Amino acid sequence: SGRPHERIGEIFFRNKNYSDSKAAYEQSINKDMQYAPAYRGLGELEFQAKKYKAAAENYSTYLQIADVTIEAQTRYASFLFLGDEFEKANQEIAKIQKVDASNPILYRLTAYSNYEQGKKAASKEEGDSLFNSALQSMNMFFAKANPAKIIVNDYEYSGRINAKTGNVDAAVESFKKAISLDSTKRTELWGEIGDVYNKARRYNDAAVAFE
Repeated sequence: SGRPHERIGEIFFRNKNYSDSKAAYEQSINKDMQYAPAYRGLGELEFQAKKYKAAAENYSTYLQIADVTIEAQTRYASFLFLGDEFEKANQEIAKIQKVDASNPILYRLTAYSNYEQGKKAASKEEGDSLFNSALQSMNMFFAKANPAKIIVNDYEYSGRINAKTGNVDAAVESFKKAISLDSTKRTELWGEIGDVYNKARRYNDAAVAFE
């Protein structure tokens, strides 16, 4: 059985002894390649190490042999996004939402992923479509999310998505909210506000933003 080594791996993981934790999880898999919790453990371990593609691969294996839960699928989708696999992340989210569309995190991930895909789109039409989808998902996220759970990144993405879809005032408002939550982003985001105004030919507003 792979369980004893997996349990040891979990203890090491909780104590932040990541190298011994990884060795124990790998021993667990060597004992039993079908022992699903070891793959989940390795996935979380790789996530801690910011090795997001490896984290997603281990979670993918876990989902293939374990009883699938929405929580595990959502975790997998998050790792896909963090590993820049935006299209795969959206495919996984679509699967989850067919069963349960209530989790605001799914709309956040879809918005972020569509925006990132839009930036790399092959054509303006494709990009515009992805940015519009991102805006719909971002708005759904804000409508469903507990205000206490909204983070700086949400407002930053909202600002950039609104900028791409021509919603100048909404973009500026989002950037200002991000700045209010994290003043270290002040210079960067006021620069983005200036760019938004420039593109809208609101040059006086842009000049104020760039001051």
